Amino acid sequence: VGCGHRRVRRGNGAIAMGSATTQTLDRLRQRLTGDRRLATQDAALEVLECGAVVASARKLRATLADPAIAAERRVDLARQLFGSQVSAEVTEFLEAAVAEEWSSPVDLGRGLQTLGMLAFADAAAVTGTRDRLLDELFAAREVFATSGELQLGLIGRRPDAAEAAALVHTLFGGQVLPETERIVAYAVRASRGSGVARVLGRFAETVASSAGRAVAHVPRARPLTGAQREQLVGRLEARQGAPVALDVRIDPALVGGVRIQLGAELIDATVSSRLEGLRYALART
Repeated sequence: VGCGHRRVRRGNGAIAMGSATTQTLDRLRQRLTGDRRLATQDAALEVLECGAVVASARKLRATLADPAIAAERRVDLARQLFGSQVSAEVTEFLEAAVAEEWSSPVDLGRGLQTLGMLAFADAAAVTGTRDRLLDELFAAREVFATSGELQLGLIGRRPDAAEAAALVHTLFGGQVLPETERIVAYAVRASRGSGVARVLGRFAETVASSAGRAVAHVPRARPLTGAQREQLVGRLEARQGAPVALDVRIDPALVGGVRIQLGAELIDATVSSRLEGLRYALART
């Protein structure tokens, strides 16, 4: 269903998104912003949790997104499955989602997760914490991406809600917003091993998009100081003509300097790149 495709950035890569899914997400996004009851952390997390259930159950998502099954039957199934588990407003939203047309069953689960994160970002915007939430999600992603011990501990099993919350509080308690802890705990439950970092990265980019901020990916040999971050953001925003969020990743192999990926533009001023250029020049002499 839906023949046209466009490339859409999501998380760390681009995926093909059918035109039916694109239009459905636009309509559901409008529904999110038009219903204040959904712009709360609790409602957003319920949408996320339901999206994770749908994404992890192949037969379920195939049924809920099957255009050959009448919309009324799909809605009734969603109500039976989730109606007693989530709030009335989220049940209504899920019913609207499964009644829509999706380009593929996979898009339904992913779409619900994206919409849940957008709702969470909306809730953070209301409380004035969205920018901090974005920075903390990128920082938390880096913790999970660089800790082999954490990844190994999360490969074989998925902790329950209480265990995930306790783990995240041990790692970040008192250092990040309570809503950041809730989202990280969700990611720990919804994924495994290195997948947690990917989920957090995708969520961070979703929050950035909701705030109208471009994401600059900045691999570094060492962390940036506060002054360096402020200076770099200022220069990139002047160059971009729009707000910019920094996604700083530590890569000791870079030796020093900075490499920045901002959209399709790559700015490379690392020591390793300059050394490589020197080796190339010497080889030609």
